[in-house]
Order: sequence, then C-alpha cells, then structure tokens
Amino acid sequence: MRRRLAIVILAAGKGTRMPGKKPKVLFPVGGRPMIQRVMKTAAAIGAEKTVVVVGYEAEQVRRAIEGYDAAVVVQEPQLGTGHAVSMARDELNGFEGSCLILYGDVPLLSRESILMLLQIHEVEENDLTVLTAIPADPGGYGRIQRDERGRCVGIVEEADLDTEGQNGREVNTGIMVIEARHLFEHLDRLRPLNEQSEYYLTDLVASFAGSGLRVGTVVAVDAEEAQGINTLEQLAAAERVLETRGAFGCPYCRLAQQGDKSALILERSGEWLVRVPSPGFNSGHVVIHPRRHVVSMAALKPAERETLAPLIATWESRIRKEYSPEAVNIGATSRDSGHLVIHLIPRWRGDVNYLPLVSGLKLVPEKPLRTWERLKG
Repeated sequence: MRRRLAIVILAAGKGTRMPGKKPKVLFPVGGRPMIQRVMKTAAAIGAEKTVVVVGYEAEQVRRAIEGYDAAVVVQEPQLGTGHAVSMARDELNGFEGSCLILYGDVPLLSRESILMLLQIHEVEENDLTVLTAIPADPGGYGRIQRDERGRCVGIVEEADLDTEGQNGREVNTGIMVIEARHLFEHLDRLRPLNEQSEYYLTDLVASFAGSGLRVGTVVAVDAEEAQGINTLEQLAAAERVLETRGAFGCPYCRLAQQGDKSALILERSGEWLVRVPSPGFNSGHVVIHPRRHVVSMAALKPAERETLAPLIATWESRIRKEYSPEAVNIGATSRDSGHLVIHLIPRWRGDVNYLPLVSGLKLVPEKPLRTWERLKG
C-alpha cells in the first residue's frame, strides 16, 4: 500500500512572456485551460490532500478549478517557487507522508509518469526525488549536478554552468516528491540569493543533500511530458504533441514506438526493451519492459517468459561485473494497471535498501534467477 500523499500545485504566476492579462495557467491546451489538465491528472493520482497555490488574478484561477477537491491558498506577493510551496504550510500542518509538487503550466505530464516517480521515490526510500528529463535541446533548463559517486547534490541554473562537466543534457523539470517531515524545515532555510531576490524550490536539493538526506532522481520516459509552457511557441508545441498522440497513452508504450532514437535505451531484445530509468543515484539500475502494453507477470505469453529469463540473467551478470555490488534487487512493478516493468538494482552494504525488495517484502539476499522463479510463479 502506498504511503500517504499530498499534492501541491503551483499556479500563482502571471507568465510574463504570454500576451494580455490572462493568467498563464488559463491558456487552453487541447481545448481546455492547462490548469484543468493538471487538476484532472492530480485527481487521478488519488492524493489524501491537494493544495493549489494561486496568486496573479487569483479569483480567475479559483473559478477555473471549481469542482475539483482541492484547497486553495494565495501567494501574495509572488516571491518564487520555494515561497509558493511555503504557502501550503497551514493546509499541510500535521501531515505525515510524501508531498508531490506539480505545476499548473506543465499540462502534458501523465498519470503514469507521476506514478513512476512516486514508486521509485518509495522503493528507494528517498527524502526528496526530482523528476529529470533529457530533452533534445536542454537550453534554458537548470542541469542536474552530481558528485563523484553520481549522487544528485544540487541543480545548477544554465547561467551558472561552467565548462568542466556541468553542461550535461539531464535537466531539472521542477517536479519533485518531498517527505513532509523535512519540507518546511528546509524551506525556512532558503535564501533569495539571486538577481530576482526569489526563493527557489530547486535550492532544496542542495539543502537536503548537504544535510545528509537521501536525494534521488528519476528520468522522465518522455521529455515532452515535462515541458513547461512559458511562451506562445511552447503552447503551440504542446498542441502539436496532443494532436500527434491523440491521447496521453502509456509512456512505456510511447518509448517502445520511439525505438533507437531514445538515448535511454540500452538494448532491444525482440519484444523487450532494456533501459536506464534513473541514472546517478543507483548506478547500474536498469529496467526491462515489454514493447507491448502488459499489466502483470501473469499476462505474459509463454514465449515472452522464455525470452525474459535469460535477458534478466544477462543484465544481472553485466551489473555485477561493472559495479561489483553485494546484492542485486529484482522486482516487478505495474502499479494501478500501468505497464509491467522489471527492475534490476545493485545494492551495497550500508544502503537502506540493501536487502532485495520483491513485491513489497524485504528478503534475505538470494540469487536473482531464484527471485525470477518466484516472480513468474
């Protein structure tokens, strides 16, 4: 059973690069205001509590989301994303669980991608998990900063990038999951040390990492989903994405259709894809999933099972050879009728998840193929 969840949706900004006086989140995408698309997706997640932070033309935005089960708080003045989240303090007073941060101007993010983020956050027992992306053009985005062990330790804004390795393509989407017990303590530590004199939510990453808390990352399967809309050109691009897809669909199915164009794919083995879901925190973590939409182990065809078993053995061997872990976790996930995914995650002693995790149960270390026999049974 998933841990308790609250959602905070940031929708306070005007959108200075959008024309007219209408709040940015009220511009339509696919025939409806983008904030309504975000609200619908949030409702489908099933959080215990949803809080929407409004600001510019607050009443217009409030009217647009009438009918959704959400508390509305006002950010006045608007002093940045960190300040915006702090406006939800009273509504989340006493809440113990995970807090998902979404944005009213990111309307294409799918329920499946959010569930993947929540799932990995929970499995890895992180204190904060950032949804990252690897777009074709990373210009304009902050980049993920990692230490020598590949752990996420901060986010570097594009203007502050150096020329010695921080110019990678993995970018911050702004979407993150944060454990509520740490959230407001670290929000209070933020300082407006930037030209805009604003409190940046992204600074929480360095704050958490610097305090020894567990920070993880998850790469979005589809970078287009995490695109924020700040200009009319980006609005038009989002419209084209919806027209192309017809519906959001499953991100894993879309990845399979993209084929070798995706830099995240490591191998194509018949009807299976092997890819990197979250580079950095768990070095060597790979996932294997079918190209067609399969929701459970039981739904696999006999031929697919025969192909999957040696594929798991091959990648388990590669992980052990490359990273020399002391254990390898193997687990099958397909939450809420999503897409079946097999995770292979290397572990080392001292890691809070050292013991293999299978179907939510902590087990003593065992050979991965033995775990596979249990899974397929």
